[in-house]
Amino acid sequence: MIRIAILIDNTPDAKSALHSEKGLSLYVEDDKNRILCDTGLSGAFADNARALAFDVSNVDFCFLSHAHVDHTGGLHRFLDINKNSTVYIAEEAIAARYFSYRHARSHDLSVDFDLVKANANRMHTLRSSAWLTENVAAVFCRQNLYAQPFGNKYLTKKIGATELPDDFAHEMSLAIVEGDELIVVSSCSHCGAANIIETCKAFTGKTILRAFVGGLHFVDDSMAKNEAENLLSYVNKHAKHAKFYVGHCTSEPAKAILCEQEQFCAFATGDIISI
Repeated sequence: MIRIAILIDNTPDAKSALHSEKGLSLYVEDDKNRILCDTGLSGAFADNARALAFDVSNVDFCFLSHAHVDHTGGLHRFLDINKNSTVYIAEEAIAARYFSYRHARSHDLSVDFDLVKANANRMHTLRSSAWLTENVAAVFCRQNLYAQPFGNKYLTKKIGATELPDDFAHEMSLAIVEGDELIVVSSCSHCGAANIIETCKAFTGKTILRAFVGGLHFVDDSMAKNEAENLLSYVNKHAKHAKFYVGHCTSEPAKAILCEQEQFCAFATGDIISI
């Protein structure tokens, strides 16, 4: 069995006084591994972890899914608490600056480069999909069979003086294998959840999806219905027995449509998912 604790998410915890913020951090554990997936925006994930009795000082490694600050902003807090564990990050995440133009002004979403440089001995950069443990892989999405989220149009990458649409070469997902089944943890799914699932299947050789956990980046309300229906069409054809736990960058209209289906469930800060 796999347990995934939502240490911090956009949606507040309805039961206690846990912090919430526009960010995501997950504690993932099975019989062999203890993983911190992302560190949220501010580092408040660590306070929530303590309140929920999860010890991030003792995780096997930290996995940063992509460059954006709402997933990497709490890295300083992790490095202060955990003195030994490796931090996995995509090489592309520290090779460019990343920006959002969704609002009136551009917003820098980049990793804290000074922090990464100061802790270079802790950082392990990845440029291609790889097994991190016997049953956990970091997977870069290289398929584009299905649509990417509409909200990606607001996001760019800048290398030197050249600014281009973000190609999300810096995004990774966790593929966790249990027996013949696959669990995919995809924090934001900028590459598209269906593309990511299919890439994880291809890399691991496991074709039975048990569960998907993460955000969908269905952020534009005007497109929520269309994007949700497209995902449901994929699920009905290719993953009809899987369970989907969605949150973070999944808009409320999209969650409402998806969660009309028994397979889908929305998560919030403090939730603990058993798979």
